[in-house]
Amino acid sequence: ARERPDDETIVARLGESLTGAAAIAELDGRSAEAAVLRRRAATLLVEFSGPDSNPGFQAAYAMLLVADRRAGEARAIIERLRAIGYRPRRIEAACERAGI
Repeated sequence: ARERPDDETIVARLGESLTGAAAIAELDGRSAEAAVLRRRAATLLVEFSGPDSNPGFQAAYAMLLVADRRAGEARAIIERLRAIGYRPRRIEAACERAGI
């Protein structure tokens, strides 16, 4: 991602991976590490996750928000994605758990 910051696929996958690593750290009782990982993911994803961006980026950022217990902020993104028919099962499952 550092070598090719303009490659959206690489940046999105790294953001998703950091979000996943944060979830694992949280489950393992390493809350401080999880928070650092979520901040790193946010730094990557927030730049590419606007309303006109690739749905994959928007979804990755929404899942980061859900993981960070910010479901209220994620809701608008998820609703926008649903309106265009973007409903991957993993996203819908995470939203259901978060009450979105």
